Amino acid sequence: MRRGLLCLLMLTVGAAPLRVSAQNSRQLAGCRDRRQGLRDALADIQRRQRNVGLSGLVMVGGETVIAENLGYADLENQVPVTNETRFGVASITKAFTGLALLKLHEAGRIDLDAPIQRYVPAFPVKPAGVITARLLAAHLGGIRHWGNERNAALYARHFDDVNDVLALFKDDTLVAPPGTKASYSSYGYNLIAAAIQSASGAKYQDYVNREIISKLGLTNTGFDDVRRVQPHRARRYSYFDPWTFARSKRL
Repeated sequence: MRRGLLCLLMLTVGAAPLRVSAQNSRQLAGCRDRRQGLRDALADIQRRQRNVGLSGLVMVGGETVIAENLGYADLENQVPVTNETRFGVASITKAFTGLALLKLHEAGRIDLDAPIQRYVPAFPVKPAGVITARLLAAHLGGIRHWGNERNAALYARHFDDVNDVLALFKDDTLVAPPGTKASYSSYGYNLIAAAIQSASGAKYQDYVNREIISKLGLTNTGFDDVRRVQPHRARRYSYFDPWTFARSKRL
């Protein structure tokens, strides 16, 4: 994975059929009547956000109402988005990390209120206060977000072990004392991932794959690795310059 952040690739997978209640039946009928409106709404999102590609799915009671694919998975080669396209989900990965943290807490293997150094001793104690997994999960740990290190050198680097990411931020001053200010931080979730790895005795990616992704039956979801072939992977595009993250003109 690049950017120092463990990132998932995901393909939307239909849920197993559910028993449709009378209320769901009415909702389903209403959604069917609004299919064209839903398609128009997705087309409007595609236009206003100037997306390269978009895939949208609306389901009610386990039944698909619309499945819409717009634009391209690969603009250069004019490869259209299809039902098989796998998109990088970026910070949605945090939801998987949070669930993994809670599973280990329920199993008695992580104390959410213990100093994070119990699980990640390589992370220094901070004089501003005690950082815990609970605070990190709520973006209250005082850990900073991305900074000037988000450059070409970082993008060219691959992190096989989440502990290798710690060097990018572990010695930095906190942005606020722990528990006093909400401050969004991907690095904070990297630190949670390191704790998950320590407490589970397995690589972070392996634990999430085994305990969450596999058990949910998400057969087309997994961790990204640009060094390996990933069938149906969408290329990534941005409004922003990929090295400075200043807003750039769209071609």
